Amino acid sequence: FTPNTVSYVEGTSSNSKHPKVQFLAAGNYTVTLNASNSNTNNQKVKTNYISVTAANIPSITISTNNGTHCQGTSASFGTVITNGGNAPQYAWFVNGVQQSNTLNTFITSTLNDKDTISCLLTSNATCAIPASSLSNKIIVNVNPKPNVSLALTNKIACYPETAINLSGGLPSGGIYSGIGVSGSTFNALTAGVGAHIITYSFTGANGCVGSAKDTIYVNGFATLPVITQVGNTLT
Repeated sequence: FTPNTVSYVEGTSSNSKHPKVQFLAAGNYTVTLNASNSNTNNQKVKTNYISVTAANIPSITISTNNGTHCQGTSASFGTVITNGGNAPQYAWFVNGVQQSNTLNTFITSTLNDKDTISCLLTSNATCAIPASSLSNKIIVNVNPKPNVSLALTNKIACYPETAINLSGGLPSGGIYSGIGVSGSTFNALTAGVGAHIITYSFTGANGCVGSAKDTIYVNGFATLPVITQVGNTLT
């Protein structure tokens, strides 16, 4: 073989009738066969007979900006690959369990603390050896949300009563929100007649936000009755 960057394998050698070789470098190889017996010698040369393409070794690295995040919020993972070919395939894993996502990015909001994320790349590149490559592993830190409850102390308002103090949210120090809410006050006139959802949100020491909801009811007439007097008659 020319060049001679080959290695004979499986117990064969250059003197074997059917040698087996491993090519150690890419390029075109010329093969020369020398045969001889007691009567004569003969040689056959095949120029550039074998073309060897360099192996494409696939690799994949995953990364995230959400290595630490709050429970229930989305975490996104991306990939950087080499030698993936024109149609690479992706298989994402959480704690070794394959997920349904087959894209080059993985977005989820269901991770738990210390879950491990990885991705398997399968390449269709020419001479991909091996065809698959497993990424690095990312262990996520998922901070819990605070336990928040809301049981409104005043749940009934009369239209057009203007101000009701909101209370009943725990832990204390949170924020009330909803139609007609300003600070810790509910304005029935602004909200109008009907049922209104009040949300109480609290931010924990780890920066995660928990919330709870309750309903306040505004009773009365959306349009106030008008009383007129004609003589001694009120209508």
